[in-house]
Amino acid sequence: MDHLASGEPIIVVAEPAARVRAQPWPVVALIFGVVSFVEAFYTGHVFAFLPLYLRLVGTPAGEIGRWTGLLPARLFTVGLPLVPFWGVWADRHGGTPILVRSALVEALVALLVALSHSRGQLAAALLLSGFQLGNTGAMLAALRAATPERRVGLALALLGVAAPVGFAIGPAAGGWLADGTPLGLRGLFALDAALSLAVALL
Repeated sequence: MDHLASGEPIIVVAEPAARVRAQPWPVVALIFGVVSFVEAFYTGHVFAFLPLYLRLVGTPAGEIGRWTGLLPARLFTVGLPLVPFWGVWADRHGGTPILVRSALVEALVALLVALSHSRGQLAAALLLSGFQLGNTGAMLAALRAATPERRVGLALALLGVAAPVGFAIGPAAGGWLADGTPLGLRGLFALDAALSLAVALL
């Protein structure tokens, strides 16, 4: 605030920055639906085929059950404490970096799973999945902000259905791809890596 020679104050009011034009809410819902579907599609492969993959990397038959239980539990143990941090990061820097980070970590983990040749390598790859968590809150907040009040319920319902569909289709499609095509289990996880990378680009 400056003053005129007469002593009267000069008040300068800054013009508000131009708002970035948001995508239409159906487009946002579709993009986030694809993100959720691919994530669930890949995660369904991890849970469905983990015992087979442990055998593939040379885990003794008597230890497969124990490792099948331990690895998913450790995944969430690593990731859950970080979820509030990602929420704060989204509030400060926007949700897009959170979503891209999650998809890139997912792509890296799936690729490392495909390249694993021992249970130690497989365990290390899957533990990195803990850094993938935290994208759901960012998607819900962004979709809620982009959606008119009278369409919020529909938008959230459309997003909510994507993950269960991915979980349902993932194991069935994965089993066919692993057994009925030259991909095999390693190729299946390489495909998951490619899909996750495509989601990051999207």
